[in-house]
Amino acid sequence: MNDFYVYGLVDPRTNLLFYIGKGKGNRVNQHFHNKVKSDGNDEKIRVINEIHKANLIVKKIQISQNLFEESAYVLERILIYRIGRLIFDEGPLTNIQPGGLWTSGDKYILEEGDVLNEDVIILKYPELLPILELFPHKSKKFTLFSTSENSEMNIIYVYRKPNSLDAYRKIKKIKNNEPVIFDLNSFLNYFDLKTSIKVLNVLKSNSLPMLFLDSIYSKSAIKKRPDLSKIPFEDFDLIDFNFVKKINKSIANDQDIKIDCFYSNGSILAEMELLKNQLSFIYYYENGKIKHKTIEFENYKEFKSYDENGVLEIEKTYNKYGVRITYKAWYENKRLKEEECRNEWNSLISDKTWFENGVLKTEMLYENGVVKSHKRWNNKKELISDTDEDELNKTNKSIKKDDQFRLNL
Repeated sequence: MNDFYVYGLVDPRTNLLFYIGKGKGNRVNQHFHNKVKSDGNDEKIRVINEIHKANLIVKKIQISQNLFEESAYVLERILIYRIGRLIFDEGPLTNIQPGGLWTSGDKYILEEGDVLNEDVIILKYPELLPILELFPHKSKKFTLFSTSENSEMNIIYVYRKPNSLDAYRKIKKIKNNEPVIFDLNSFLNYFDLKTSIKVLNVLKSNSLPMLFLDSIYSKSAIKKRPDLSKIPFEDFDLIDFNFVKKINKSIANDQDIKIDCFYSNGSILAEMELLKNQLSFIYYYENGKIKHKTIEFENYKEFKSYDENGVLEIEKTYNKYGVRITYKAWYENKRLKEEECRNEWNSLISDKTWFENGVLKTEMLYENGVVKSHKRWNNKKELISDTDEDELNKTNKSIKKDDQFRLNL
């Protein structure tokens, strides 16, 4: 059936295409149902939400219609290739996948030979020629991972703890003390896409390596890695090894110091101050806003993290034994989202959550780590359930009996 079409989403602020898709029926409008939530493509969602916040409407254009599905796939892929994707610094499109009959494990980065040439289009898809004449090839080649030692291939070196990525190491016969080396396509297919894209966004515009889940990701091979354990880095932080070495040396010599390091554009990246009984570490976004801050005293530690606009997102406090005593999280509108309290033995005291409008959503109170009461409200402040200790015990006993019955079966 020739009921497929290829469409584009246009940003009314710039009048540029920011997404290309293919479908039939109401497919184009599925991007805008209710409040737009993430579908894995955070950049597309960000653009749509920004347009809505500006009280504007995303322009929807049908680039070609009345197509057979095969022709629609072909056109979608060629257009994405010719216009280029933002994540790979090719062009303005927020598409992540290259379109067409793409499946998990296929290439993300396409070369000229990966799309149909004009001779094949004339022979098999002549109906697409008038459309393609309107979209000449403008995309750039992705080169942001190119280095002096890695000028052609887009390589990512991953230095992980021993026994990490065991299956992959065995297949590739990689020793524990050696890095796992990925080309960009295999990297994007091996890790979950959201993590891969975030790593890619951090690394592509910086020469420094990056930390994530106790592993170091780098565009270049690293000869010797310093000990990072003395510095409270967080996931997706860039690591300046000279900065780390200076801090480690000062700690070893029991010196009071204040050390900082910088992004390539000159803005501050991180600063650390060591006094006799106090440590202060601040890490910054490239726009100069604080990303996270840690202050440690002899018997107390406080951690705060912020979004790129400087809005507080998370606050945690710890006692001298490393037990997290309090945890707080906030919405983007600066209203409290969650608050959790524990005693010095790591037993829960209370756990509360709020709706985005500031109304209390749930409240759980504990005694010696056991739930004493559990209350829930709707976003209109109406109490919808109030369960006390006796009711909770009855529920737990019922669950245990049911579990025992199933075991006896």
